[in-house]
Order: sequence, then structure tokens, then C-alpha cells
Amino acid sequence: MTDTKPDLTPNERKVLDALLALGAATAAKVGEHAGLAYPTTTPKLRKLETLGLAERFRSDASQTLWRALAIASPMRRMICGPSMKACTRLPGRGG
Repeated sequence: MTDTKPDLTPNERKVLDALLALGAATAAKVGEHAGLAYPTTTPKLRKLETLGLAERFRSDASQTLWRALAIASPMRRMICGPSMKACTRLPGRGG
């Protein structure tokens, strides 16, 4: 069987970890938490969005916020593994 798990760079993992820790946050706040500059963070958030691991949305004040997705998409299962143990801190996953 071939490994189809997408590769996340260390910085992409930092951004995902920041989203998991923060919940909903601006790209600037995610970058600050991850220890990355805003111009570095935004493309990482977009890649996570493309992979089905994050989504952007508008707050009531029309501010763009990001959050990790709680749904178990097929792409997330490839990243986290069948047991989802690598993603136990996701909202809705009991962690």
C-alpha cells in the first residue's frame, strides 16, 4: 500500500498547532502563537484550508478569522491516521 499522507512542513504544522490551541483567531494571532511572521503564516493557513484542515470565516465585526476544522474529512484522516490520534486536540474530538 502506498503512503498517500500529505507532507506538512514544520511551519505548516506550527500553524495547525496554533489553530488547535487558539480556536478562532486572526492570521496575525495565529502567526504570533506559532512564532511566525504574518506574511509566512497566511500562505500556510491557505494550504491548510485547501487540505480541509482549516477554514476562514468572518466574525460579526467582519474580521477574517481562522479555525481548525472539527470534521473528519478524508484528507484529515490521511494526515492524522485512521485512529485520528495525531489530531486528538481537534474541537469535537474530546481533547
